[in-house]
Amino acid sequence: MSLNDYLKYELVSAYVDSRFPSVHSTSRMALKHYLLVGMGYDVRVGMSGNTAVLLIPFRQTVYARTYMKVNGNKYYIFTDKSVNPQSIINMRISTCELPQNANTGSAMDLKIKGLNLPYKPHRYDLKFKDLTLSGEVNANIFPILYRYPQMPTADFARSTVLADVREDIVKQLKAQLQGKEELEAVNSLLQFVQGAFEYATDEALHGFEKPYFLEEILYYPKCDCEDRAIFYTYLLWNVLGVENQLINYPGHESASVKLSQPIKGDAYHHGGNTYYISDPTYIGSVTGMCMPSYVREKPGIDYTYGK
Repeated sequence: MSLNDYLKYELVSAYVDSRFPSVHSTSRMALKHYLLVGMGYDVRVGMSGNTAVLLIPFRQTVYARTYMKVNGNKYYIFTDKSVNPQSIINMRISTCELPQNANTGSAMDLKIKGLNLPYKPHRYDLKFKDLTLSGEVNANIFPILYRYPQMPTADFARSTVLADVREDIVKQLKAQLQGKEELEAVNSLLQFVQGAFEYATDEALHGFEKPYFLEEILYYPKCDCEDRAIFYTYLLWNVLGVENQLINYPGHESASVKLSQPIKGDAYHHGGNTYYISDPTYIGSVTGMCMPSYVREKPGIDYTYGK
């Protein structure tokens, strides 16, 4: 199934919970710990009274999840499904001290490099002005990604869930944008992303913060600025070969492009290059137009597509 480290944890957890539903939660957690350590992961078992928890380190920062530090390293707390997640904040957790020279295994990597699950087709059809996209994605991937840990935006951008879907999207758009001048093609792609998707905040649609992997924007009926920016910056580089940056402002994710010819408009300098704001959530804007509320803000740079 090409599962990454974290999804192997999810598989182990689902297996143990379904195979031994009636045993005490501490016994289930002990078995999960045994299996994951045997698979080579630095997973620790902790105790809070009679309740066992798993302590899992990741290569990435994880947001919105409580952790404890062991020897200066962050171990994120995972409980049995029967435990109220809100109770973690007030837990006093102890874990054994391991010898300093012990081979404790590796931290888990949250990036995804392709999934190979049984196929269930989900059709998507997108259109705005003269650009269209249509095809299928595997609907079976989305339930297992629904509560995926919140990691830095760059790691969502770096991940690839369905390589064949991406290749098909790139092929379709390349054919439709062929022959256009650079700026015209950039703006066509920009306004396609602005107009082909319906906007909603994660809180309104999902009830919690839900960053999308690129493929998820093709499945859910609505998306927010972060999802659009990840989708748009990938297409800029892979369809048009235009260097660009995934950028952030307070409470807003956007994008910028490095053009071969200068234009008038909102921009910033980075690494000796000029990047023009190209915002896929600022409806009706073109490249060089920044949302008025962020014109005086210097953006943070999450990820760069370039040579």
